[in-house]
Amino acid sequence: MELIDLARPYMELIYFVSGVMLVVAAIIALKQLSIAKKTLKIQSKRDALRLTATECSRYFEKIIPLQNELDRKIEENEIKYFKGWEVKLDGNKLELRRKTKADIEDLKKMEKIASQLAEVCNSLESFATYFVSGVADEYVAFNTVGTTFLSSMDNIIPWVIRCRDRGYYRNLISLYVTWRNRSEAFLLRQKKEKLEERLSKIGDKKTFTIGVDET
Repeated sequence: MELIDLARPYMELIYFVSGVMLVVAAIIALKQLSIAKKTLKIQSKRDALRLTATECSRYFEKIIPLQNELDRKIEENEIKYFKGWEVKLDGNKLELRRKTKADIEDLKKMEKIASQLAEVCNSLESFATYFVSGVADEYVAFNTVGTTFLSSMDNIIPWVIRCRDRGYYRNLISLYVTWRNRSEAFLLRQKKEKLEERLSKIGDKKTFTIGVDET
């Protein structure tokens, strides 16, 4: 019994120290977990930016030449299919309506550019997939290739929408809608700023009527 009494303080000390060590170990583990999460986030961001740079380079080096070749073929064959359409974007809803009567002979000419048109659309769909899925940074890509992407898409959007209705090019349409809305919002903000600047210069000074007490 005396031996137990003598050992008790030491046992309590060991128990206390082990408890403190467990707490310290838990704190260190949590800190390491936090560091690991931050490291993973930074690495993911780097990977996304690296992929974004790769895809933007591919757009300039591979896709733009394909688009130029398609434009050349359309002009060479005097194809009017892409004209005479009304494309309406309302939020995320994209609608298409033909304003002019379809030309049967012109539709037959589409066979002459079928392979080039498919190659362009397939390349753009592949490009869009990375950004729609979130694997690459679409905002950075927008600032890099957004203007030329929208310009070229505006030319072929009637065909792409018709294909979407049959289940094709969903990612391409999604990216087009996102970037078109962003571009429109930017233009509207610019107009708003210019209007506010003009209003501030014009002012709205009131001329008071003589003899009337304005209080």
